[in-house]
Amino acid sequence: MNRLSARWRKWLPWLLVLAWYGVIFWFSAQPGDISDVQSARVERIAHAETVLFIPVRKWAHMTLFAVQGALCCNALAGEALRGGGLRCRRDVLRVLCVVLGICAVLGGLDEMHQLFISERAAMIEDVGFDVLGSLLGTLGYLGIGWLLVRFRPANTKGNPS
Repeated sequence: MNRLSARWRKWLPWLLVLAWYGVIFWFSAQPGDISDVQSARVERIAHAETVLFIPVRKWAHMTLFAVQGALCCNALAGEALRGGGLRCRRDVLRVLCVVLGICAVLGGLDEMHQLFISERAAMIEDVGFDVLGSLLGTLGYLGIGWLLVRFRPANTKGNPS
């Protein structure tokens, strides 16, 4: 049983990455008219077509890929963070580069997929927003991990206080 749980601990984060990409794929598989209706609904809720000079549709890309970036980061570095943190800046940069690379490839595949959907098109700028979102999600994940490690209560076993 313990061996099985160790396997799940290793593979579950990657299954979550794939499952979330399934969500992204589902959104991308919707025809253009349905996508337009959803965007219009979000614009009505936000009371704006742009937020901070960025169109609402691009925020959708960044939000979906922020989650994707955080999940990829968890799959790559989650165990290291739970074990006391990444050892040095080089480790952090390595994780960041690998996550951004994975998310850039997934963003490119997402855009290529949209070429085959009616009334949809592939746009290289969308891949840029995907990578930006994954950068924000990864930095958020690493930042929260750093805070949790930094302010973890000290182990008081064996201390006479």
